Amino acid sequence: MTKKDMENKVHEAFKEMDESFHITPPNKATISVMLREQEQRYKQKQKKELILFMIIAIVFIAVFVLVMTRAPIFYIALLILSFVLAPLYVFYEKKKQTREDNIV
Repeated sequence: MTKKDMENKVHEAFKEMDESFHITPPNKATISVMLREQEQRYKQKQKKELILFMIIAIVFIAVFVLVMTRAPIFYIALLILSFVLAPLYVFYEKKKQTREDNIV
């Protein structure tokens, strides 16, 4: 079997496959329904994320108020710790960025 015969055989097989599988593109109504469904799923996901964010924010605020009223020493310690760690974190990130810039 020559190369030309193989090419013709493969071409015929593909042509036969194309004829046996008739695929029509979706119409405008189908696409709009699919888009609407996707949009509804996206909105539901956004709503769940917003509710979760609000719950977490309320918990943080409640803990903050509780710490401030019941144990202000913890609040003061947290402030001091954050004032010490924030500059160290910024220094670390800048150092990492300059390392990455030197690599590229």
